[in-house]
Amino acid sequence: MQEPETTASVPLQVTYRGMDRSEALEERIAERVDKLTKTGERILDAKVSVEASQPHNRGHLFSVHAVVRTPHGEFVVSNDKDPTGSHEDAYVAVRDAMDALQRRIIEKREREIERRQRP
Repeated sequence: MQEPETTASVPLQVTYRGMDRSEALEERIAERVDKLTKTGERILDAKVSVEASQPHNRGHLFSVHAVVRTPHGEFVVSNDKDPTGSHEDAYVAVRDAMDALQRRIIEKREREIERRQRP
């Protein structure tokens, strides 16, 4: 079986737990990881895990754990420990995780710039 081509220019590893692999979701993750490069930070690689909980009254809840490595450190986002961070929609869970990663990268970059500007 041939691996699908993704648009990611960043090395990306996506794993799924409790659910089948989704090419569409994987493409969305690759797009969002590529978007992180627009923060000005060089992304070395990314690992994203999407997990579906056991079905409850409302169906599955999805959580995302993501790790992005840059030359200046590692950024980790996980909403699997927070029940309010889980979502009924895997795409929303991915969006929220990637938004959180982007905020963390930008905040660290801004702190670094601020630190360099101090006498």
